[in-house]
Amino acid sequence: MKKVLKSILTLLAITSIPTYAADPIPRLIIGLTIDQLRSDYLETFSVLYGEKGIKRLMKEGRVYKNASYSFVEPDRASSVAALYTGTSPSVNGIVSEYYLDNTTLRSRNCVEDPAFMGFYTEEATSPSQLLTSTLADELKVATRGKGLVYAIAPYREAAIFEAGHAGNGAFWINDETGKWSGTTYYDDFPWWVSRYNDQKSIDFRLNNLIWTPLLPVDRYKYLTSNWEQDTFRHKFDDIKSRKYRKFKTSPFVNEEVNNLVEDFLESTPLGQDEFPDLLALTYYAGNYENKGTLEYALEMQDAYVRLDKNIEKLLELVDKKIGLGNVLIFITSTGYSDNDGPDLNRYRIPGGEFHLNRCATLLNMYLMATYGEG
Repeated sequence: MKKVLKSILTLLAITSIPTYAADPIPRLIIGLTIDQLRSDYLETFSVLYGEKGIKRLMKEGRVYKNASYSFVEPDRASSVAALYTGTSPSVNGIVSEYYLDNTTLRSRNCVEDPAFMGFYTEEATSPSQLLTSTLADELKVATRGKGLVYAIAPYREAAIFEAGHAGNGAFWINDETGKWSGTTYYDDFPWWVSRYNDQKSIDFRLNNLIWTPLLPVDRYKYLTSNWEQDTFRHKFDDIKSRKYRKFKTSPFVNEEVNNLVEDFLESTPLGQDEFPDLLALTYYAGNYENKGTLEYALEMQDAYVRLDKNIEKLLELVDKKIGLGNVLIFITSTGYSDNDGPDLNRYRIPGGEFHLNRCATLLNMYLMATYGEG
């Protein structure tokens, strides 16, 4: 893994030469994993995007189109573990989010660990079941502990595996309260995350949040549906046990990730010294409420439009605080899709018919970008 990290940094220095002098090693590495991102949707909906988000990365970054996992049936937990360890479940030990514990014959979560309590959650959590070193761990070794490592994700498993064994902190959204949660396995829970929970948490805003189309609905013509849809309007004021889970399957969850990222950039020394830091993030681009795409065709297109805006906002935040010329960004997909439904082997889109590529990873997109002026 040390050699891998060194190769990544060397590759950046060789292949990304801007028009001005830049440090050969980035101050900050941002790993953005987009849960259930699909390459066919990414391309099909591209006419709906602006110029400063996904299109900017496509133009200024490097895209690897032929990448796949070396194992079948990935889920969010096993795919993130594979991405950050470079190994398969047979090596890293993470076969799925839940598995049958052969000592108790009960279902067990892959990050469950009763030895460590939670912050803003009753979940007991650690990466103890992850058997191999991660990119985050090796960065810590390479910088002799001086590089900072944080992970922010809507989901517990993604945050834990991205932060690894040696990270400074991992944060995820509590399904019951909407608060950002953590575990005593890592350093003390940062005061600025507690401040965010107390002053700006999504639970203060969720009951008044309404999801409607961001663009005129007549522009969303790239998926047809078995259900007649003129528009859509979704609220999140369900009973408490469901509303945060629904929220985490909407594009607004990516905005919530960005909100905490903004606080992190303001409250930590990330990217402020010569030692590279790692900020690992997770977005969501799957189906709303895990229902079939043909039921929510308009919502899926709007979700990708909002994803484009979220990426644009992330780049703006990082550029303002650190400068994109000092940042290495890589973007990946978890490569699976929940609850596609029986009718989704084939779609109709303007211009013809196409069949889904059912390879294990629909897209793993590494975007190495060193941005110059403009």
